[in-house]
Amino acid sequence: MKFRTYLAGLALATLVAPAAIAQETLPLSLDQAVKTALENNLGVQIQSYDYRILGETARGSYGLLDWNTTATLSKSKTEQATSDVTQSSDSESDVLNLGANHLFSTGAFFGVQWNNSKNTENSAAFEIPSFYQTSVGVQLTQPLLRDFGVDVTRRGINIARNNLGISREAFRNVLLETVNSVEIAYYDLVFAQRDLDVQKQSLDLAREQERITQIRIDVGADAPLDILEPQVSIAQREQDVLLAEAALRSAEDTVRRLLNLPLEEWDRPITTDASLEFQQMNIDVPASVEKAFENRPELKQAKLQQENQKIQQLFARNQVLPTLDLTGSYRYSGLDQNYSDALDQVTGSDFPGWQVQLQFGMPISNTQARADARRAELEFEQTVTNEAQTRQAIMVEVRQAARNIETSLKGIAATRAARDAAEKNLDAQRKRFDNGMSTNFDVLRVQNDLAGARSAELRALTSYQKSVAAFHRAVGDLLELRGIELQDPAQFDLPASRLEKVEWLNYGDQAK
Repeated sequence: MKFRTYLAGLALATLVAPAAIAQETLPLSLDQAVKTALENNLGVQIQSYDYRILGETARGSYGLLDWNTTATLSKSKTEQATSDVTQSSDSESDVLNLGANHLFSTGAFFGVQWNNSKNTENSAAFEIPSFYQTSVGVQLTQPLLRDFGVDVTRRGINIARNNLGISREAFRNVLLETVNSVEIAYYDLVFAQRDLDVQKQSLDLAREQERITQIRIDVGADAPLDILEPQVSIAQREQDVLLAEAALRSAEDTVRRLLNLPLEEWDRPITTDASLEFQQMNIDVPASVEKAFENRPELKQAKLQQENQKIQQLFARNQVLPTLDLTGSYRYSGLDQNYSDALDQVTGSDFPGWQVQLQFGMPISNTQARADARRAELEFEQTVTNEAQTRQAIMVEVRQAARNIETSLKGIAATRAARDAAEKNLDAQRKRFDNGMSTNFDVLRVQNDLAGARSAELRALTSYQKSVAAFHRAVGDLLELRGIELQDPAQFDLPASRLEKVEWLNYGDQAK
């Protein structure tokens, strides 16, 4: 059955019933249980929030490359005492400056500025006319060593994108764990329901034995004290029924919690329709291990963490380099008593000016940068080791899951044979009892053996189903097996830079 998993809290429309029928049973198939858990489970919802939060963090990291605009508007006046009548005794200044700047992926910082000012000065001897000064210029500073390269400049962006991928895999891991937990809880509930039936059947057998014994006492075939053994057995089996009922209630609550059912639904008994029929699995362990390496979110997370540390390592190696910055600027300026004339000087390119500067800097020992680079290298090697450890743990888990299936299959065969033998033994003991060749104690003991054999067979059957779910969890294809198509809770438009593909603009390519 195919369905999509949407990561917002959805109402359980197919399962929620009015309060008026709260005591009615709640039919629940395994597919319904899985679907409802993925829609309602609180752990899934919390993880979806983590994913969306990191998505916005990744989107926000692109603010590093935003254009920034500036504007300055000021007015000032200064009065001062002078010893010379030709000196300015007061001055006024009006300023309006506009600008914009941008950081490019190569590490280059570009700025454009339009400056405007009006300056007025007065003296006691004569009046100085006001002058308007205006200029338009651009400046570009490009690091050539330290802080050069697309991978260095976009370090925070690339890490944020990888963190988003890590969160997505963490979300997928939560889904896998949730589905696996639901399947285990569901089959535990199936076992509890059927085990309760077994205990009730055992109680009915004890009561039937009491009835037969009472008849034999009434006709004088048995002594009156013979009724005590069936009555003691009945009391013991009634206790077993009570314990089985308590286990059933606990199993139902576990399912309700995983499904996050509304509180008004918690008193409704759950009915299941799971079949314990099975087909023997033929498992290719090496192929399953390779498939797990492709599917498991933990391994994908480890690789993304390794990629993050590689980014940090490249950045740290870059910071060991000396600074060598190339700066170039060009401007046009104008000065006149009339602002429009001053502006005409700018647009007419009357007074151009330019500058080219190469600035070098290098710490003598560079101790901090070298230590940071070595630490980043060690941290990268650590992530490589962590990935190898994760890969090893996955391999062991898949191999163990395969062995568990094999063990469960052998357990089914053994318990099925034991149950069949117990049924035949009870039939034989009944015949011996009818012929006076056996006692109540023998019959009741064999009845207990039969109840234990039936419970053991049920446990083996449900254990096999849980082992199969655990195997697919270990391989990482449990979602696909259940027809669950993972849909991201939100789509994030994270554009890549065109310059990322230009090799000589990436410090990482130069540092290989």
